[in-house]
Amino acid sequence: MAKLIHKGKIILPNVNVMRSIWRISTGLMFASKKTIERGACLVMPSIKDVKYGSSITMLFCFYPYHILFVNSDFEVVDRIVLKPWRGSYTPKKPARYVFEATAGKFNCIKIGDKIELIE
Repeated sequence: MAKLIHKGKIILPNVNVMRSIWRISTGLMFASKKTIERGACLVMPSIKDVKYGSSITMLFCFYPYHILFVNSDFEVVDRIVLKPWRGSYTPKKPARYVFEATAGKFNCIKIGDKIELIE
């Protein structure tokens, strides 16, 4: 488990970091409300930031999610709240990390903000 920190405040205290292709591709699909509340960090398998490789889908997701797209410098490059069963969404700029959690969880985080992931 890891911690997502923004401006010295812990936003997600027990975020699940997903690095395998299977875990990245499923993300929080079929997840319970408790698991979604804890959140997930999808780490793209590329060594650089990617735009289309960091796209996500909301198929088989039953709750709205707040999504952060973060580059290799841990700067937020895009953020959005997606509704269940939406096809796919591609971030506006390349990203290396995708954070998923309950809708509203990242309200205090804006595009351009820096975050920390402590494992």
